[in-house]
Amino acid sequence: MRTLLNAVCLSVSFLAVQAQESLVGAGRAIPPGFVYEVYGGLGSMDSLEGGVQERRGNDILSGGLTADLDELGLGDDTSTLFLGAQAYNKWVTFLVDYRSTSLDASGTADQDIRLDVDSVSFRGLNLDYLLIPANTDYDIEADATMLGLGLRVTPFTFFPEGRVRFTPWFHLGLQLISTDYDIDAGATVSLDAVGFPDRIYAEQGQASGSEEAGIPEYGIGGEVRILLGDKGAEIVGQATYKLLDFQGAIDSLGVDRDEFEDIDFDYTALEANIFLVYPLNDSVDLLAGVYIEQVDIDATLESDDSFGEFDRDADISYTIYGIRAGFRF
Repeated sequence: MRTLLNAVCLSVSFLAVQAQESLVGAGRAIPPGFVYEVYGGLGSMDSLEGGVQERRGNDILSGGLTADLDELGLGDDTSTLFLGAQAYNKWVTFLVDYRSTSLDASGTADQDIRLDVDSVSFRGLNLDYLLIPANTDYDIEADATMLGLGLRVTPFTFFPEGRVRFTPWFHLGLQLISTDYDIDAGATVSLDAVGFPDRIYAEQGQASGSEEAGIPEYGIGGEVRILLGDKGAEIVGQATYKLLDFQGAIDSLGVDRDEFEDIDFDYTALEANIFLVYPLNDSVDLLAGVYIEQVDIDATLESDDSFGEFDRDADISYTIYGIRAGFRF
């Protein structure tokens, strides 16, 4: 982010000396009316890290959840599909981004892994927790979808008549995240209730489940457009820094957990893309380029008093990158 801002500042400073045209123009430097863009692409999720751990005070909770995404190997084999569209005029941009990622992992547990799942069946019981003991083989398949909705306000453009133009924006958005997973750790051999009299783990087993969350976000960003020649071709670089710092009721984020009442949630994301705009005719342009997004989430869930006093710490970070192509009209 700092590198991008430094580059923008240097470009603006240089053009301030060279430019003969107006320094600042209102809104985007485009003709009246809306411009539409649609795109698709393929990529990968990389550097997936994080995990979950439950504690009471500073002590790890006996029988509490514990898992490490890196040790599970969930970031080793991923593929991501991009789909999106946006409509913008002089003042505002409306956008929708869809990303779908498939994750597969298999291995042998180095230590006990305790997970909160939707369903594990054992002798007629439907259990909500799974224990994968150390030295147990497992397979995990997961599909994550992320739907981003956004509104951006573009108040002005630096050097609206120049070959290099910079347009900043203010961003408001909503990220809807859904994950479905299946876990195969062999046949359930016994039950485990260490640490929690009301929490029963299936020791090994086949589990499935889903997780959903809605994350409102705000941020700032902008784009640099470099006009190439007189035929309408452009190189465009865009970046947006988004965040949410939230403390409050857990259901405010669309998370359903009976054991927990409040959440301390910290979310940051930096997305950037650079692409070429090439006119195909007077009304349609081809778009092609690369995309990258870095996301970091840290959350502490505070238990409801009726379930005892403990916290669940969960964190995740990942990078999504790939190529995208589409059309502007």
